[in-house]
Amino acid sequence: MLVRLALEQFGKESEIETSMRAAVAALIAELTHEERDLIWREENRAWEIGERLLRERTFDDWRPFQEYRAVALRSHEVMLGRRELEPQDFEQARRRQSCAKPRAAEP
Repeated sequence: MLVRLALEQFGKESEIETSMRAAVAALIAELTHEERDLIWREENRAWEIGERLLRERTFDDWRPFQEYRAVALRSHEVMLGRRELEPQDFEQARRRQSCAKPRAAEP
């Protein structure tokens, strides 16, 4: 998804990006439905574990976390062929990028 966002911004996909996307698509195509489902469940589980650990440490900035999580899970859904890429995915990917940027320290 981020490669597509880069294409919007720069208008050209590098040979490396093209090769990487083709390699990932070929590998995903070889997976069975059960294997794709296992990957999907593991990704969800990883986010659940991460959330639990953050809650235990009194993390309190949940809006960016939830936005980042939602976009990451949608990205996996598309990659695994569970759903189609939709126009709003680009805006969500932009929000994910802004969430991932470190915040400036408060004075």
